[in-house]
Amino acid sequence: MIAFIFVFAFIPGMFTPFQSNSDELTMTADRVGMTLVETILAKNNSGTIMPGIVDLNVFNNLKSGIESPSSPADYNNLMRSLGMDINGKIHNLQIIVEDEDGTEYKINGGITPGNENVGQSKRFVYMRDSNPANYPGKMAILTVRVW
Repeated sequence: MIAFIFVFAFIPGMFTPFQSNSDELTMTADRVGMTLVETILAKNNSGTIMPGIVDLNVFNNLKSGIESPSSPADYNNLMRSLGMDINGKIHNLQIIVEDEDGTEYKINGGITPGNENVGQSKRFVYMRDSNPANYPGKMAILTVRVW
């Protein structure tokens, strides 16, 4: 009888990892991180693309486009350009860049995932301002979370 109860208590837990969508979310977070580091955040004011170098002004422009879009359509188009459209559903996104001094620059920093699955990707970047006299640049870690 104890063995029978054990089987019913144990077997459903064996299949829990197969019911998760966190792999899909992790791949999405990695795709968004790659898109940000290699194209979107790698542009400076002159339009030159410098992969791996995050421009602080471009980051702030992206932040305003995500946190206060001019219309829902603009927001959806921006999310699609980042690779956030999964099977027609746009997920939540959080981007954090933390420099070597511990200063954090956040996009959607106040939103938390709650009890949902979260996909996360991290990348090392060099963060600088378009005007090196203001901000000569520092190594940083870009973290992308998707849920």
